[in-house]
Amino acid sequence: MGSVSGTAAAYWRGHVGAWRSGGRSRREYCAAHGLSRKTFDWWAWRLDRADRDAGGPDGAEGEPHFLPVGLADAPEAVTAPAAGEAERIEIALPDGMVVRVGPGFDAAALERVLDVLGR
Repeated sequence: MGSVSGTAAAYWRGHVGAWRSGGRSRREYCAAHGLSRKTFDWWAWRLDRADRDAGGPDGAEGEPHFLPVGLADAPEAVTAPAAGEAERIEIALPDGMVVRVGPGFDAAALERVLDVLGR
């Protein structure tokens, strides 16, 4: 996901930071400052996501995060793909979603798809 930069981001980052340190609810903060609650919510979400992707609000790398990985039981006989059938990578996620990637996949396209899916 792209970085959040520019005047609008700086403006909203200031408001989001002030709201977080002020102890008011979002509704109260927005009303006191004449801000659209919907726009405020979107910017708070967007800035949080940008900070998380960058490793923190100051862009510093944080501790790496790892997810547990398990291997599925393989059938008794594992055979090579039939002629003309391509090998693939298959990832089964805990929520039931399965990602299958064939040979020669476009890594950037896969990254965009996973970003849209929130992975």
